[in-house]
Amino acid sequence: MVRKWKQILFVMLLLFSFSIMDHIAFAKSEEPTTKNMATDGQKHAIVKQKDGEDDTDKNVAVAEPRGVSSFVRIREIYYPSWLGNWSTVMGTIDGKLAYCLEASKNTPPNGNYETTVVNNDNLLKVLYYAYGGAGQSVFLTETEDIAYLYTHILASYAYSGDLYGGHGFDWWDQHGIGLRGVYNLITSYPSPSILQFNTDTLQATYDPNSKIQRTNTITLQAVSKVAVYIPLEDGVTLHNTTTGQTQTGGTGTVYGGQSFYLETKRIDLENKQYKNLKGENLYRYAPLAFSPGGNNQTEGTITVTDFVSLNLNVNWIKPYETWDLKKIDDTGKPIANATYSLYVADSSYVIQQDTPVFTGITDTKGNISVDPNVNTDLTLAALRAKSKYYVLKEEQAPAGYQKAADVHLALIGDTDHPYFIVKNQWESGAITQVKQKIRFNKNSEIDNNKAQYPNVAAFIEDTDTGRLLYQTTSKTWKSTSTQGEDKYAEAYQANPIVLSLGADNTYEAIMDLPYNYTSTNMVWEVMPTPPPLPRYDTYIRLCDHAGNCLNGFSKLPDEVRYSSTIVLTNKRNQFSVEKVNVDGKALADAQFTLYDQDNIKNENGTITIVKDIPYEQQTTDAKGQACFGALNQPLLSGRTYYLKETKAPLGYDLNEEIVEIKVTDQGVFANAKKQDDGILVKKHIKNVIASFLPYAQADDIDTTLQDMKMQLSTADTFTGTYIKQPQTTNLKYHANNTDGIYDVESGPSFLQTDSGWGKLQVEQRYSGTDTMYKFNLNGKNVAGLFMEQTVIQVMDQKATSLEIEKQVIGDNQNETFKFTVMFQDAVSKKYSATIYNADGSKKKDITTSYGILNAELKHKEKLVFPSIDVNEKYFIQETLDSEQSNNYNVSIKVNDETIYYDNKINGVIEKGENHVIFMNTIKKTADFTFTKTTMNDVPLANASFGIYELNCTSTSHDHTNEQLKVDNNGNLISSSACWKAKKRVISAGDGNVTFSELPIDKEYRLMEYKAPSGYLLPEGSWKLCYDTQEKEFKVTGIVGNVTGTPAFKKESSTASYRLPNYQQQTIPDTGFTGTNHYLLWGGMLMLLGFGWRQWQRERKHL
Repeated sequence: MVRKWKQILFVMLLLFSFSIMDHIAFAKSEEPTTKNMATDGQKHAIVKQKDGEDDTDKNVAVAEPRGVSSFVRIREIYYPSWLGNWSTVMGTIDGKLAYCLEASKNTPPNGNYETTVVNNDNLLKVLYYAYGGAGQSVFLTETEDIAYLYTHILASYAYSGDLYGGHGFDWWDQHGIGLRGVYNLITSYPSPSILQFNTDTLQATYDPNSKIQRTNTITLQAVSKVAVYIPLEDGVTLHNTTTGQTQTGGTGTVYGGQSFYLETKRIDLENKQYKNLKGENLYRYAPLAFSPGGNNQTEGTITVTDFVSLNLNVNWIKPYETWDLKKIDDTGKPIANATYSLYVADSSYVIQQDTPVFTGITDTKGNISVDPNVNTDLTLAALRAKSKYYVLKEEQAPAGYQKAADVHLALIGDTDHPYFIVKNQWESGAITQVKQKIRFNKNSEIDNNKAQYPNVAAFIEDTDTGRLLYQTTSKTWKSTSTQGEDKYAEAYQANPIVLSLGADNTYEAIMDLPYNYTSTNMVWEVMPTPPPLPRYDTYIRLCDHAGNCLNGFSKLPDEVRYSSTIVLTNKRNQFSVEKVNVDGKALADAQFTLYDQDNIKNENGTITIVKDIPYEQQTTDAKGQACFGALNQPLLSGRTYYLKETKAPLGYDLNEEIVEIKVTDQGVFANAKKQDDGILVKKHIKNVIASFLPYAQADDIDTTLQDMKMQLSTADTFTGTYIKQPQTTNLKYHANNTDGIYDVESGPSFLQTDSGWGKLQVEQRYSGTDTMYKFNLNGKNVAGLFMEQTVIQVMDQKATSLEIEKQVIGDNQNETFKFTVMFQDAVSKKYSATIYNADGSKKKDITTSYGILNAELKHKEKLVFPSIDVNEKYFIQETLDSEQSNNYNVSIKVNDETIYYDNKINGVIEKGENHVIFMNTIKKTADFTFTKTTMNDVPLANASFGIYELNCTSTSHDHTNEQLKVDNNGNLISSSACWKAKKRVISAGDGNVTFSELPIDKEYRLMEYKAPSGYLLPEGSWKLCYDTQEKEFKVTGIVGNVTGTPAFKKESSTASYRLPNYQQQTIPDTGFTGTNHYLLWGGMLMLLGFGWRQWQRERKHL
């Protein structure tokens, strides 16, 4: 029984364990789960909406008045048995799911109770995000009863702190239930009681570079079920920064918790105020509860308190009623950190007030934007009301740039719609870019002619010439070739300006205007001159697609607005160093150091470096050039700097001169000091500044700066009297140029001085028949409109050096040659040298040891001793191996003059450059081939031959008939020292014998020193020489026993040689020692035959 009872108890415990595991729930969210929310084998509740599941809250009704509500009990829900003998009752309040908010009390009976809204945000979140709520996101995988039970427990805790029978979260944690994590997650969610924008105003800012307006970013503070619809005008884009999605035009949708901003390129938008925005779930929630009193529980549900009305204001910029500043360098790149102030002035441009009306600093895009929506005192109309004249002053230039001259501005036009123009553009280098926005009201005449003339177009007419002006695709301006009616089609086809119909039934267009033109549509006043300002009219015409216009329809715009961008230019303080030798050759690797004035002592031109603290260091490149002030170290206006060469290029002596450099707001100037000191200062126009490029381009609008000339003025001292030098350079800007660089028509590219200071004068060439489109500048110096290039040329003297160069004349130029260099007087000193590759790059550094240096060089490689004592005695030898001696002839050239035909040379180092060239000329070679045969022309193998070369320079020797003797291995014996064995070859199976690459300038002897078995060895040798006419080696004779030496045979002039060998058993026609052998063998055969015959006869008689 005990055993059976134990088995029953074991089964019951196992079933109880499964029951517990089946009812454990844990919270899981997108955040990491806390350590108390999970144990192995426990079941997790999913804190996430299932894909495709409808999250609509069927229990949430519309807003309703508060008062008496009906409570109905539905059914009792029991706690899992392992929690104890507990239960709760599911009920409804006015049909909406209700929860017990005091877990330890009794459920109230059915009835009507007075309900009130409870101000408890945590309770609201539980009722919204847990079971039955509109935003349920937890307990999604639990059964309905368990989900309701857990929601009831959390709601009770949020309302009264009563989790379950007086227990806290620690008790639940001990039982492995993760309700603490679920509660923390729920209360971290947005409150359903909040529905608003964090700010209700979108304020746009305008970027004149990109021509884009962009608002600030705002956030919809609400639960994620809330959606707000944002109306978007055409061309307006909503950027959702939370999702990264965009919507242009139409309606943009933003959900709770998301952030967004608006953006557009339109500049004609009016401010908008959107009221009562539409959307989804635009209402707030609150807990609704009643408390019966006594030991009865408070019951609660979630309800809608009110609908929310959301408003949004959008404020757009109207850039065509604004002005701004743009700061650029000479190439058109933006410059930051330039400070400008605007001052009120009189008509003579004398500042009238010490306090500026405006001060700003350029941003990274070079802009100072003036927003009239922020400061209405800075609108063009407001400024015009104060004064017609203003001075724009650069208070502080960015480091390293020249401060620009004061800009004289005039506000022209009527008081309501003026715009800025620059009155001293040639002196200040500033220009105004003006745009106009025109509006034209729609009328019946447009509608009546729309079928034939569908386009409402605008045209700009030069009032002086009657021609139309139009802008090309390259942003240059042209005028029509005619003044008649055909001019409209010409301008329209080149670049039409077609007005678009807006929502307010008006036609609009935005137009660029030519530089320095002003409109006669406005009240005109004569401004100070010269030169007078050109004027234009804007007309509205009705046109077809070819630009043909309706006769009789030519109207002025109904409204014109302007914007002014004042373009200002800073030129960077910089100069270049040019390093050359006495021949003007550019030198790389020269180091130059620039010192600031604080580290230099200058007493009456005697310059001393007090502190060796470099301000900037640069090294010349392959072109011998280095630039100062162009990188991170700015040259500051008002400072003096000093330039010195601190490291000379290899093989050159330092130029010890120190050059004084003045940096001002007018440019960079250098002192060329005195003549013959190796210092030159050169000046040149690099380019016209980018903003004045339209005045240089070859168009028919304005070519004031197309033809220029430059001239150098010099003085002994910087503050002295400058005198113009007679030499001038004429410059012209051509139509195809786009980089601002002028072509030199006549004169030198650079004007230079070798003493004192130099300043460049740049003037207009105003003459001849090309003045139609030019303003006469009357000799004004307009150097400020050009980027000036200052070059300090420093010349170095060549140091005393020795250069050994290898040259190979011929095809094989990859071979290495060995050299030995010895210095007689340098046993105790060391000379450093460098080997350079053929391309000039460094290969290796080496040093002498006890006055000796060994090196290897290939073709065009050099061994350079950059600095060596004058009168040093040297010995240089090229050591050739035997094969190189056979293949090359050596000659030596010293200082490009004397040539020695040897492989070694002695010399003495002279002052300056010492250049020694070892030239190896490849000896020309050819092959000699023949076939070894029998007397019957059968190829014969294994015949051994040797070629022997005559190397004799003595005129007293006669080798014509000298007989050579060799041993069985082909080695010379009993012959003069003038002969040497060249090559040995054994005939192949096909009888071929080839001696390859024999120098053609030598005389040879061919000998067969070992005959094949059974063949006779020739007793003589053959003479071999190269025939330069036939371009081949030929056998020219036999030396020795002619009878015992077979002759070479050649069937024709194009056939190859054949050489037969005599066989040992061959009987010559004239008799030879072989006859006796034949007689002896014949007699023996006759005797043998006679004996056999006798033996046969004797057998017959037996």
